[in-house]
This record gives sequence, C-alpha cells and structure tokens, in this order.
Amino acid sequence: MAKGQKKVLSDAEKAKRDAAKRVKFVELAQKRTERALKAIRQIEHLGSANYIRTDVQSEAIVVALSDAVKSVAQVLLKGITERPSFKLPA
Repeated sequence: MAKGQKKVLSDAEKAKRDAAKRVKFVELAQKRTERALKAIRQIEHLGSANYIRTDVQSEAIVVALSDAVKSVAQVLLKGITERPSFKLPA
C-alpha cells in the first residue's frame, strides 16, 4: 500500500473495530464520569461553614458547572463542540 492511501476494511474488520470503540467508550466514560462526580462532591464541601464566600462567587461556580453540563450534553447528544471557560470573581 502506498503512503497516504487508506486501507479498505472488510465488513468484519469494521464490525470488530466498532465493537472495540464501543468497549473503549464505556471504559473511559465510566472512569471520567466517576472522576467528575467526585470533583463536584469536593466543590460541595466549599459550602461548609469552614469557608467564607460571597453570593456572587457561589453563583459563578453554579453557573460554570451548569454551563459545563450543558456543553457535555451538546457534545454527546448533538455533536456541538463549544467549551465554556471559568474565572471566579474575587
């Protein structure tokens, strides 16, 4: 095969490749979702009396998390790829 040419896959090879991609998706999605949920639980701890925060700061965190969840939904459900950024007000 010459450089730059794509290999033509048989239907069986395509099915095998697709099955491997589905398995990898489940593996990565499980790990990343668990890690994201753990990070959110850690943010919850910032709501304790051990910390002093303003309503503006709390709202900024909630909005940033909501925007991130909306972004994930857009990518997973619609294929749209926009990424929100976050900067906590002082």
